[in-house]
Amino acid sequence: MMCAVDNVGTVSDACQGDSGGALVYPGAADDGSEDVQVGIVSWGFGCADPDFPGVYSRISSQYAWLRSTICTNSNSPPSYLGCSGASLSSAQSNPAPTPSPITQQDTEGLITIFVETDPLNPQDLGWELSSVSDGETVDSRAIGFYANKYKEAFRHEVLVDPEQFYKLTIYDKKGDGFLGYVAVFKGRSYVMSDVLVLEPGFSSVSGKSVTHGFYVGSSPSRILTLDLKFDNHPEEVG
Repeated sequence: MMCAVDNVGTVSDACQGDSGGALVYPGAADDGSEDVQVGIVSWGFGCADPDFPGVYSRISSQYAWLRSTICTNSNSPPSYLGCSGASLSSAQSNPAPTPSPITQQDTEGLITIFVETDPLNPQDLGWELSSVSDGETVDSRAIGFYANKYKEAFRHEVLVDPEQFYKLTIYDKKGDGFLGYVAVFKGRSYVMSDVLVLEPGFSSVSGKSVTHGFYVGSSPSRILTLDLKFDNHPEEVG
């Protein structure tokens, strides 16, 4: 956090409705090209209190996470971030067994598992990708792998056999809810049209795990579709 107050003799401040707005340090250029955002409007006691400055989130304290997230998810990150090569979050994460390096010829069976960790208990998260046909584990991250990675973004590229069904099980060690985000995409894309699994987080009602099934390929076999309509107590359905 950081505090800010004007020093030009006026009493001005951020107020209700300004949350999320920018605190900017002005540069010398008249066109604003040298301005630097240093904070984000957060909170305060009242508005424009001459005895209590406004409180802002300090961007520099979260720079590593911002850079990692932008470099991981942006197709065209700004050059000043120095994004190059593999995702920064993958480079910062602990080493783990991974499939063989993926080449351009492997794109048909390439999927990307995107993980944004829980802001409170990232150490409780784990996941397992397995084949529906034989139950074999394709890839996984054990509970504890994301320890101390609070609300960080990770990208895991996995090579699977195309034209097959798979399931992704997301684990929450304590079963008290997962406040992060997990998605599976075809290839290296991050557009919603290529999403195979989307888990925006779940509550304690779901217990210690949630499983999603999906198909990799263009010609899924004929399957039975179960159509469910819930009453006012969907949490009682299993």
